[in-house]
Amino acid sequence: MTSPIPEVAESVKMWLNFSFSTVLFVSLGAFMVFLFGRDNSLAHRLPSYGNWLLRVGISMCSAGALLNAATFSNPSWSEVLLNGGLCVVFLWAAVFHYYRFVQPWAQGKGKLRKSRK
Repeated sequence: MTSPIPEVAESVKMWLNFSFSTVLFVSLGAFMVFLFGRDNSLAHRLPSYGNWLLRVGISMCSAGALLNAATFSNPSWSEVLLNGGLCVVFLWAAVFHYYRFVQPWAQGKGKLRKSRK
């Protein structure tokens, strides 16, 4: 009689990867809006190549997360852990940017600084 544990572990791994990828996609989208959606963002002060690299890099991560979730991929455990770590980091970054920058501006508590363009 074989143990069902390996089959259950594979199923759990797929669902974990799907969950991490979905949260990562949403977090990266929110992070992009919070980072580039404000006129006073420090990201607008970067040189054009730096701004472009940041946008492309975040967009590529977001596209990869969406593809992972859409295909319900079954990667190795190391990739699932990597997706989980990225998920936590970018979720924190999106929440931090919201409470530190977006919410104060919406309430009129922030100071407007001109960006260099």
